[in-house]
Amino acid sequence: MKKIIIKNISKIYKIGKDKDFYALKRINLAFDDTGLVIIAGKSGSGKSTLLNILTRIDNPSSGDVIFNGKRYSKLKKHKLNKFYNKEIGIVFQEYHLLENQSVIFNAQLPLLISGESKKKSTEKAKDILKSVGIKEELHSLMANKLSGGEKQRVAIARAIINDPKVLYCDEPTGALDTTNTKVVFELLKKISKKRLVICVTHNLPIAKEYADRIIELSDGHVASDISINPIENNVITREHKQKSRHNNWTSKILLTNYKRRVRRNVFCILSYSISLIMLLLVVGFITNKDRAIKEAGSRQLDFGSGLLSEEVKTSSAGMLTLTKSNRPDIDKVKNNSKISNLFEICLNFSTIFPQNMQISYQDYIVQDILINPIYSFDNTHIDYTLLDNGYFPNSDSLDEVVINELAFSYLCSQLNKNVLFEEFEIANKYLTTYVDEYDNEISDTFVFNRKVKIVGIVKEINYLPSPKMYYSHQALEKFLTESVLENLSTYKGKQITWYDRIAECDNNSLLSSYSYRLFLKNYNYKNQLFNNIDFGYNLVFTSQSLILCDSLIGFLQVAEYGTILFLAITMLGAILILSIMSFASYSEDHKSSAILSSLGASNDDISSIYLFESLINGIISVLLSILLSIPLSKLINLLINKKIDLNNLIVVSLNSFLNIKFLFPIIMIFLTFIICLFSTILPILFSKRKSLKGELQNL
Repeated sequence: MKKIIIKNISKIYKIGKDKDFYALKRINLAFDDTGLVIIAGKSGSGKSTLLNILTRIDNPSSGDVIFNGKRYSKLKKHKLNKFYNKEIGIVFQEYHLLENQSVIFNAQLPLLISGESKKKSTEKAKDILKSVGIKEELHSLMANKLSGGEKQRVAIARAIINDPKVLYCDEPTGALDTTNTKVVFELLKKISKKRLVICVTHNLPIAKEYADRIIELSDGHVASDISINPIENNVITREHKQKSRHNNWTSKILLTNYKRRVRRNVFCILSYSISLIMLLLVVGFITNKDRAIKEAGSRQLDFGSGLLSEEVKTSSAGMLTLTKSNRPDIDKVKNNSKISNLFEICLNFSTIFPQNMQISYQDYIVQDILINPIYSFDNTHIDYTLLDNGYFPNSDSLDEVVINELAFSYLCSQLNKNVLFEEFEIANKYLTTYVDEYDNEISDTFVFNRKVKIVGIVKEINYLPSPKMYYSHQALEKFLTESVLENLSTYKGKQITWYDRIAECDNNSLLSSYSYRLFLKNYNYKNQLFNNIDFGYNLVFTSQSLILCDSLIGFLQVAEYGTILFLAITMLGAILILSIMSFASYSEDHKSSAILSSLGASNDDISSIYLFESLINGIISVLLSILLSIPLSKLINLLINKKIDLNNLIVVSLNSFLNIKFLFPIIMIFLTFIICLFSTILPILFSKRKSLKGELQNL
């Protein structure tokens, strides 16, 4: 049975809208198992087209080729790889060696692709190279250091190392001088004793000297088919055993490529690292934002102090509803467990003891300092860690107050001296009139004029800050129970204190301040205030501390949206860069990839080279981002702390995420793998749409 049978092969190319060009016209040929067969002819005769069809690099327009009793057209993808690797060997006119690899690696590559071990393939490569006249001292040289004749002999060694049944040669001596041409043909002649060698050449004189058979083509036809020497079937049939896969050859090429593209890879690593660092920082910001807000927002000495009022509907006109704030009924307030369990319920003295009372030092009037109450200076109602200098009063007294850092800086700059432990005078007057059922008016004036000593300075959140002075509400309450309205007491015939007057006034009276003042019973209850407590019964709780926190939440919410958008842009940019770089790398190695395909390497093996190159960059990027994100987060936190006084707003958590240890690094590695997979494989698949013939012709 013939080794190769060609049946009615034609190859047609479209050269115009309605015009065809026949490169081959109904060719019928058969080839034995051994011998040196020369296919000759002028340029354009169809000899290279015929060789491309024989090597399955190109497909015929009609007809078929039968190889060892099997039709070419029946070869599937995986069988085609085996066909290239074990059934045939190809020697190209331009050698098509991997120029950046050693001679020994080029020679042993088909064995490595077939799954042979490195040790056995190296031993066999040495023997093959010796048989084609390549000295051992050349084995370690890069292929680009060889002469043309040496390169062609290495290419022949590579083509026959896997004991192919057929060796195809495309103008193997086209770029060689006369001496090297004879050396190559003598070698091919020797090889043809044990296998079929089909060689395309235009050099008829040298072909006649060595050929066993010469087939001459002209205009796509067989012009002549002459047997010169009788062919003896000396072929030794070897069965190729299935070997286990050893893809160490891909790692060799990968390492070479990686070193050659070190600058590009560094750029990829930096680009992807930036996106991963952004990912770590944004996730660290989003997951820690609420905790940071609660921690920062509660750093106010009067945190938990607020006003409780009742919203009363007064009128309604269409879509417009008017409401009025009144002080709620005290029984309704005390019977509300949400209020009574959480807060101290106190009268609001803001009407006679407002925030903007006059503060003076000697003859100097101080402006713009707010005077705010706290329930008590005992350690259950305030955060003692806020004290920055001085001390908290040992007992509730109106003689001692504390101020925040902003007020301290302001007073020191105004008075040009350290005001800690200095005495200031606080003064206020308020006239109130009592009207009885007979419209009699009894007026009394509340007079407060007292020296207070600043004994402590507290460090509060520095976000939308206000200079504040704090006094004890308990001390003021005691003071008001001892302060008597002289005229009203005389009129009533009993002692009436200012505390009594405010407690007994109408709930819609100005003296009531239209509200009760609430204070947290215990500072440790502070987190409950962030849960938007609904007291019901039209009761409304307002707190300047919580308003500040809401403002901070809104500000950080906008920042969160901005960082997520920036992260998305950064990640898309990184993916685009990785894709472009992978495509550029593959395009740069286009020659090597086409050569590997012609040697039987699968698309998966070739793709894995670039995938692992991308994965190396990805893993380095993950490690680099983890290494840099922690110090970078600390630097950013330091800058944020100076601007809006938030501590540890960004916490890069690597040990635990969603209460699972090392979850986030695992997510990053998985994400990196997916990104590298798609950014590498898709560009390669896009570029692989070109046929192997097209790829090899562009080399």
